[in-house]
Amino acid sequence: MLLYVVLGLAVSHRPPGALDRAASALTGQATPLAALLTKLGRFEVYFPVCVAVLAAGFVCRRWLGRTVSAVAFLIVAESTSDILKLAFARQRPMHWLYVHETSVVSQESVD
Repeated sequence: MLLYVVLGLAVSHRPPGALDRAASALTGQATPLAALLTKLGRFEVYFPVCVAVLAAGFVCRRWLGRTVSAVAFLIVAESTSDILKLAFARQRPMHWLYVHETSVVSQESVD
């Protein structure tokens, strides 16, 4: 999380720099992997996973503390990510956009 914040602070309020130019070399590479990771981060995917993990924790009581902690961490991480995206409000370069994705934070609220 600290690296996320440091990177965001380093690039969020500056015009595209060396990091963006270096990353542009990856344009078009690993698009299926990026799309898969995006889909895995959707509520429709992680909610049932969280329910299954919690159910496993209730079935096997010795896992309960770990499963509750894991689900709580996921919720905190997702919320923190949305807050930091809103705080940094940095647009992705147009050549990076394969599919326009939004998180819980709407794009209109960023503008």
